Amino acid sequence: MPFWDDSPPPLPPPGASTPVYPNLKLALGLSLFSCILFFFFFFFFNRGDMDIYGFNNHLTARYQS
Repeated sequence: MPFWDDSPPPLPPPGASTPVYPNLKLALGLSLFSCILFFFFFFFFNRGDMDIYGFNNHLTARYQS
C-alpha cells in the first residue's frame, strides 16, 4: 500500500465481534494480582517500624501511657 493512500481499513462484516481491548482479561488479572500482592506484603509484613500513616495506632494506643 503506498504511503499516500490514507484510506481507512475496511470495516469488518456486520455481526463480527470486535474486541475493544484484546488483552482485557490479562490486564485486569495482572492488576488484581498486583493489588492483592501489594496488600499482602503491606499488611502481613507491616511491623511497628513500618507504621505508615499511623495504621498501627489502634494496636499500640492502649499500651501508651
